[in-house]
Amino acid sequence: MLNPIRLSHAFASIPCLLLCAAASATTLQVPSQYATIQSAIDASFAGDVVEVGPGIYMESLNFGGREIIVRST
Repeated sequence: MLNPIRLSHAFASIPCLLLCAAASATTLQVPSQYATIQSAIDASFAGDVVEVGPGIYMESLNFGGREIIVRST
């Protein structure tokens, strides 16, 4: 059986891990940083946000299994 003190320390570290992961998210901006949505997606990592400015983008997108957010401004 786990020692109750050790168990409480294990659960106390979970919020820190979640906050650290959220703090490392990057916002990639199209078209100011990346010319295309796909190039921003290709440069992204899990948790990142691809933010797309106004315009018409004639692209087929492949997320490659990434867990990211794509949103408009």
